[in-house]
Amino acid sequence: MKTIKTLTIAFVLVIIVVAKSFAQESNDNSDFNQLSFEVELNKTTYFSLETMFVTFRLINRTQNSVIADRPSFLNDSTLKIINFRGETKEITSMSLSSGRPQKLPGKKPMLQPSQTYEEITVPSITSEIFSDKGKYKLQFFLNGLASNVIEITITDPTGLNKDAFDFFSQYQGRNSFEWIWTEKNGIVLLEEFVSKYGESVYGEQAIYALGNIYKARDEIEKAQNEFEKIKTSDNKLIANQANKSLQDIKTRKMCLEKDKKP
Repeated sequence: MKTIKTLTIAFVLVIIVVAKSFAQESNDNSDFNQLSFEVELNKTTYFSLETMFVTFRLINRTQNSVIADRPSFLNDSTLKIINFRGETKEITSMSLSSGRPQKLPGKKPMLQPSQTYEEITVPSITSEIFSDKGKYKLQFFLNGLASNVIEITITDPTGLNKDAFDFFSQYQGRNSFEWIWTEKNGIVLLEEFVSKYGESVYGEQAIYALGNIYKARDEIEKAQNEFEKIKTSDNKLIANQANKSLQDIKTRKMCLEKDKKP
């Protein structure tokens, strides 16, 4: 009888330990839907064909750890747009790439309380979607999570921005500057655009594109001059890209100096 009683107590203790362990695991396996999906644009008013830079944030505002891989925000998100006429359009693909971050085997990634996955990027949204001037409402969806609703206004460019707009509008690819590869003198045209319209709202991307061309052609000093122009941009993504390129150039120069030494 004493043995049975001892075994019963031991069994109950095991059940308690297992229950606590399961409860802890349940907290760590909180539902993905408890996370917050927030989106921010770099501005609220855009000129026609002006690029939208989007900051995505997946935030754990709960008190528990949540199993959550870092999303490939553009690949995993969709977009709903409501125009000023009340018409709705669904965008199911916002990335030119289908690649996703490689998932490593082993322990599952945990998003801790107050921790955030963040990414600044540019959706590949066709300019025709915002071809009409007026107000639009945007809402993104990440694997079932709905973001905040964002209101933007599209207006006609004026002054220098209008001149820049007229310049690239005549070429295919327009503000993506893809025309530099299809036009016979595309690079010369891009140099002209940067010289004339580098201070326009379309200028920083043109400067970055030109810097990359110089860099690829080993015209290091020219590339450095272009990246220096945008390294302190108010646009965090452009500034980060420019500073990374400047660091690459600095490293390349150091290597060249070493090679020159006897």
